[in-house]
Amino acid sequence: MKIRRIVSALAVAVLAALSITGTAHAAGPAKGLMWFSHESGELSTWQLNGSGTVLGKQALNLTCGADCWQTWRPLGTADFNGDGKPDLLWWNQPTGELSAWLTDGNGTVTGFQSVDWRCDNASNCAWDWTPFGFADFNGDGHVDIMWWNHTTGVLSAWLLNGQGTVLGKQDLDRGCGSDGCRNSHDSIGVGDMNDDGHPDLVFWHTSTGEVESWLLNGAGHVIGVQNLDWRCGSDCRGWGPRGVADLNGDGHQDVLWYEPDSGVLSTWLTNGRGTVVGQQDLDWTCDRGCLQHWDLVDLVR
Repeated sequence: MKIRRIVSALAVAVLAALSITGTAHAAGPAKGLMWFSHESGELSTWQLNGSGTVLGKQALNLTCGADCWQTWRPLGTADFNGDGKPDLLWWNQPTGELSAWLTDGNGTVTGFQSVDWRCDNASNCAWDWTPFGFADFNGDGHVDIMWWNHTTGVLSAWLLNGQGTVLGKQDLDRGCGSDGCRNSHDSIGVGDMNDDGHPDLVFWHTSTGEVESWLLNGAGHVIGVQNLDWRCGSDCRGWGPRGVADLNGDGHQDVLWYEPDSGVLSTWLTNGRGTVVGQQDLDWTCDRGCLQHWDLVDLVR
């Protein structure tokens, strides 16, 4: 994987005076990488050991076949009911329904939990808004859903109570829309990139290759920006970011990259201060032949 260091000075992150332990910080290292087969409906997780080795596969005991995947889209994983186990959130765009498959962490779906708000085609919500990621954005101990309106640029979190009820929403005081931001930024995911206990939003500049984190304070304020000192630009053609998590177990959030021609998955290991301290490839690959059957869903924490 080709990389290049940014020569210009990094933007200095303004840290909050007081920090709390949020979900993004407490989630722990990534346990696996979930894949979805749109042919069989199977969901299978590559189990990781923190050193780039895939220990094996673990399939969920439920599938989402032809009568399911045509309308439902797997969004990603998080602990939506507060039992310490990763759950899988699904979105039905036509109806706007959001429903989590609750798991026991060992491949068994133990129940379902629907979100009582919807984002559907009829209200134009599903046309303008897309999910950005999941984390505890207001520090109440429950995982929330961050949405991004690509038309207006508004970033807004649905604040959940751990039982599927949306208690309200929290708009960020900074947006990414028609001012040019939405045309140059792609979402990578959510993670505590500066180790202050608050989840941050991570973007990729598709033109410059820079990875930019909007540092949040848990109250809807963007308090600073932190760029990584490596970037993936024109000399990194073919690669794309696929998520944020602690992939080597050192307590810092890392960035996962994917190159579909070779099938290689490679991690930029960071130190929580914008510095990439190394690179770690997974020992399993999924090339274009694999991609005909499997889609990468999310990192499992």
